Formats: sequence, structure tokens, C-alpha cells
Amino acid sequence: MTIVELIAAIVSSAIGIFFGALLVIPDFRRWLKGSRTTYYFQRQTNLKGLKSKVYQTSAKLRTDNDLQDFCHHNGYDVVGLRLELNQGVFRQRSAIYGGGLWAILRYYHGGFFNRVFLKDEEGLIEEDTLQFINTYPSLQAVLNRIEELEKQLVRAEDRRQEWFAALEALRRIIESDRQRYRSSAAGTIRSYIESVQRAAKSEGEPEPHKEKVNSWIDSLPILSTEWFKKLV
Repeated sequence: MTIVELIAAIVSSAIGIFFGALLVIPDFRRWLKGSRTTYYFQRQTNLKGLKSKVYQTSAKLRTDNDLQDFCHHNGYDVVGLRLELNQGVFRQRSAIYGGGLWAILRYYHGGFFNRVFLKDEEGLIEEDTLQFINTYPSLQAVLNRIEELEKQLVRAEDRRQEWFAALEALRRIIESDRQRYRSSAAGTIRSYIESVQRAAKSEGEPEPHKEKVNSWIDSLPILSTEWFKKLV
């Protein structure tokens, strides 16, 4: 047997072993095939800025056509950027789809969680970078702060709605019994309340919930105090 024939035999045996393992060993077959997991958000109508549920699929959601086919098949809309994480020697590199400046620097596959290291394609100037790294020790700290601020915003909006409901309750009480609240002071108070409501409406504030208004109507203690009775 010549050297060339020996090399050919070795290569042929290696190829045979490779494809034999591919057919027989499931783990090896899965490793060679790799995997694709795409993470995304569904369109939600009842969220107030808090962290929403993350969904995942093995489908590609890279292009507008991918999204259109996927949404048509599943019956709901996908919104925002999509995160595609790929494993396997023949798989495309992991990436973020849907626009924006975020990109994946590297990606590690762990036991229960995957670790994704991000980079900003635009970057920061030196002053902003220094301020950023001295304020937040990590990207997770930034996310925690954002979530905290979002929760504070939701609570502030709820409190503001409570006060708008209280104003509307007071206006309705005065309006519903003009004989009782017939003094000029009561009329002035009603006029002030309506001015505040018009200003709030012009700023895009929503109407207070009916349930909150009724709750204030039932519980307003100010109407039973002596100083308010002097106005009527």
C-alpha cells in the first residue's frame, strides 16, 4: 500500500466514523446541528412600563417577512427588538434584530441562564463614560435603577389619579346640590376645580376612574366639618 492509498484509507475511515457517530449518537448530532433561540416581547395593552414577560421561539425573527409570517401564524404581534442566540459550528452568529445601536459583544451558554455581553455601537464620550461607570457598577445596576424608577412612576401616576378623582368628587357634590352649596365661596371653589381639570385635560391627563370618584364621594370627610358648612 502506497502512502497515498494509506492517507486515503485513513480519511475514508475518519469520514465513516464521523457520519456513523452523527447517525448513532444523538448528543453529537444535536451538537453538530446547534440551536437557535429567539427572545421577544408580545404587544401588551395593560402594561405601565414595568418589566414584561419574555417569550422565546426557535423561529427566525430577523426580517419584516419573518415577523409577518410568525405573527400571522401565532395570532399576535411581536414588538421591539429581538434577541437571537445561536449555538453550533454551522450556525449564524448571535445578533440583535429590529434596529437600534445595541450589538452583542459575546455570549456564553451557562447551566440555567445565558450570559449576553452587550456593546453600544455609538459609544459614549469620555465625560459621560466616566460619569456612567462611577454611578453604576454594572449594566444590571442600570436595569435595577430603571425598574425602580418605573415603579415609582407608576405609584406617582396612581396617586395623581387619586387626587384628580377627589377633585372630581368634590365638584360633583357641589354641582349636585346647588341649593345647599349656593354661596359665592362654593361657586368659586367649583370654578377653581374646573380650571384645574381643564388644565389637566389639556396636558393629556386621563379622566379619573368612575370607581375612584364614587369612593371619594362616599368618604370625603371635608363635607361634614364645621368650617365647610359655614360656606353654605
